[in-house]
Amino acid sequence: ERPGCRLLRRGGPDGEGDVAEVYGKNLLRTPEKNGILFVAGDNATFITSYLKRVELLRPDLTIYDESGNVFENIYGDDLKYLGFADYYKRVNETQWNILSTAAKPIYCVTGTNILNAANVNNKAYGLLFRLSAKPLAKALKFNLASYDTGSFENTAIRKDFLTRETLALFYFSLAECSFESGDNAAAERYYQKVETIGPDMDMIQNNISISYIKREMYDRAIPYAQKAISINPKFGDAYNNLGIIHYRKGNFNEAVKCYLKAISISGKDSYLYNLGAVYRQSNLSDEAIRVYEQALAVNPYASKLYYIIGNVYLDKKDFPRAIEIYNKGLSVEPNSFELLTNLGVAYAATGRSKEGVEAFKRSIAMSPNTPETHYGLGTVYYGLKDYQNAIPAFTEALRLNPSMVQGWVSLALSYNAAGDLARSAECYERIVKLRPENIEDWNNLGIAYGVKGDFEKSITAWQQALKLDPKYRNAALNIEKVKQMMKK
Repeated sequence: ERPGCRLLRRGGPDGEGDVAEVYGKNLLRTPEKNGILFVAGDNATFITSYLKRVELLRPDLTIYDESGNVFENIYGDDLKYLGFADYYKRVNETQWNILSTAAKPIYCVTGTNILNAANVNNKAYGLLFRLSAKPLAKALKFNLASYDTGSFENTAIRKDFLTRETLALFYFSLAECSFESGDNAAAERYYQKVETIGPDMDMIQNNISISYIKREMYDRAIPYAQKAISINPKFGDAYNNLGIIHYRKGNFNEAVKCYLKAISISGKDSYLYNLGAVYRQSNLSDEAIRVYEQALAVNPYASKLYYIIGNVYLDKKDFPRAIEIYNKGLSVEPNSFELLTNLGVAYAATGRSKEGVEAFKRSIAMSPNTPETHYGLGTVYYGLKDYQNAIPAFTEALRLNPSMVQGWVSLALSYNAAGDLARSAECYERIVKLRPENIEDWNNLGIAYGVKGDFEKSITAWQQALKLDPKYRNAALNIEKVKQMMKK
């Protein structure tokens, strides 16, 4: 008898077999028509296998298990013979190729590898998670009332561990979905059911911890991660989640210890990615790069990792290496506006302005409403002294984000260089409204007025700078110079 299959018995005195059937049918009720579902773990894998193959439910649904032992093996016949890094590299490559190319809706159950992949977006959707290579809407609506839950309230069936595990996973999924939809009260009620049913289950305790981490409720998350570890001291995910909590709370040393412990148990790319983030935050750039590259060795299809490694090189002002890394990332995800934007920055920093303009334009085509990209394009044109193109780029950035002070400064400089002194002064007027306590801004406004011959307004601006700092010599000297000019 396979592990998990005994849940499918029928006719038990307390109805244990019905739990698997009802849970499985609820699960198969969730995906949209012609969807793809990734499953992992005994319960989800064997239950769905029985219902699909024996009872012939959901013939439209394509299901893959991560071992390739139950459903179609899409990972290769040699998967089970691969070492850890090569195993996950193969799994990541195969899953990412499906996710990034399939036109069908894609889902997974809790506990699957693809759910935690660095470049995969997910949202709770009933008992499942909806997956996408692109950002998903803030919340996906699913009618939880469509599920059959009547028999689950019978406490007499909660004797068998696998039965309890199935029930706990069911109510955990309802809690996640409720949180996603903003119904926190319902979520907490479901969590209470989960804790009652699965107090001895490491996976369940860890899942609750993850849910609270997502909502930045770190003190609530800690005891669940710790309890998962106490149940299973070799549970890498629980150490990883405890590391996330410490990192978010600013306890970097403790975070590093937790991540290293998780990595010693299982060198998943997500653990390495998180450790790299701590090193980067601690200004240990070389250590961060080393760990990120280890993560890429496990999952070379995570475009997010290329983006972050490139950013570390950008921080180090190693622009040629940043360009190389960004381009590698674009070979994985050609339409990543983030990679294209920072590639444009790196090109501009090395004087490769033509390539910088091209990268920014491609990024804008992918994400036209990102102000930083338009601003970056404007800076390249400004560096080329092409003010006719710089001005519209900065203007569009400010239309999207009117509070971008540096955008107004750059636009003011562009207008000034183009000889449009009136509009340059208007930009500085906006700047002092955004930063009224900045004496340099008031001084620059005074200069802008003075350049176009409006000396009275110049003096007023400089006097405001002196109000903020009576010892500010530049403003005092400017007032003296202008008064002398006015006498002549």
